[in-house]
Amino acid sequence: MMQMNGYHRYAQARLIDPGLSREAVEATMWFTERHWGVVLQRRNPAAYAWRILRATVTAACFDAADQLSDHLHRTLPADHADAALLHRLGLPVEQAATLMGIEPPKARADLLMAQRLLRVGPMEAYRTCP
Repeated sequence: MMQMNGYHRYAQARLIDPGLSREAVEATMWFTERHWGVVLQRRNPAAYAWRILRATVTAACFDAADQLSDHLHRTLPADHADAALLHRLGLPVEQAATLMGIEPPKARADLLMAQRLLRVGPMEAYRTCP
């Protein structure tokens, strides 16, 4: 149940439009259920389902009425943006990690990198030394 609520909150935060976010989550659930045998063969089914959700929501962004939505995902690498968004939604790191199908230390690292990148800007953070 936490998964579905977390999926809906994530999609709603990225898409703004409640109907579009519901469609994105339903499409994710449909795909996951339809390919359940493949999902279960994955090393980490939760992470696989999360990647399906992320891709579905990202695709739905093209149909979003608010073209200024989804700022984090247009600014940061996807893993960092996901961690930052779930943090902004009030999920503790452990819950966010479970939702994304990753270990808490990875979620913590992604969140810290997102915070760093947002402070200094992605291009500056990844700049190489001359």
